Amino acid sequence: MKTTLVISMSVILLSMGLVLCLGGVAAAAQQWYDITFTGVDVWTCSADNALQARYDQAAPRRYATYLPDGNGPRVLQDTTYGINGLVTTGFDAWATDSGFAFDEINLWGAGLTGDWNETLFSVGNSDPGAEGVSSWKVIQSPAGWTSGIVKGNDLWSADATHAFPVWRSGTGLALGVGNLYNPSFVYEFQVLVDPSVLDPDGKLRVFFGGFSDDNQNTGPDNYEVSGVMTLTATAVPEPGTLVLLSLAGLSGLAMVWIRRRRLSG
Repeated sequence: MKTTLVISMSVILLSMGLVLCLGGVAAAAQQWYDITFTGVDVWTCSADNALQARYDQAAPRRYATYLPDGNGPRVLQDTTYGINGLVTTGFDAWATDSGFAFDEINLWGAGLTGDWNETLFSVGNSDPGAEGVSSWKVIQSPAGWTSGIVKGNDLWSADATHAFPVWRSGTGLALGVGNLYNPSFVYEFQVLVDPSVLDPDGKLRVFFGGFSDDNQNTGPDNYEVSGVMTLTATAVPEPGTLVLLSLAGLSGLAMVWIRRRRLSG
């Protein structure tokens, strides 16, 4: 009985030590996070403030237009922060009356550093033909929408090593102000990041852009809307951590069983 007790105690202590050790390593290393955003997150915008820098606002937004032939130039029209000599901002008023609806959304904040003071928050890599793709997983899309990952070193990528996810409406409803509360507009993804990119409150600033014509830019009203969403990031437990936690739990049950046998004896 004493031998069994000693072995069980050793297993418990070893399991707890490994869990604590692994937890310390995970806290300092790259980590997967699960993040969800909705139509409300996309359309929420800061109050117009031309005197406040865009990266100081909770939810800066802007829209731009293209020439009808889709060849540009891209012209910034309205913002929530006043820029490029715009006399008024008025993004909120424009969004309400424009009829704009996203049929494509991409998290371009995985790149294009500097424009919004963003960072390349995903972990980049040089996997041949799939640069940066392994750092992203699309978990959920709205009904009828399709999704994919644009690799680094692509025409639309910020650089050679960072990828980003894209959602397209396909056969689903486009996301406009009129249906932003529709519960079907849920977008979920997982991303591998260094925890240092998170805000002090544990949230992640996600930079996005989207179009009203599936990025074709060929209609009379070719709009692009972009901005910043501050979203809750939930750490995804590593498989090894779950195994060790299970081992510690089983060892605890064994200890209880041994104690009961001693009392019954």
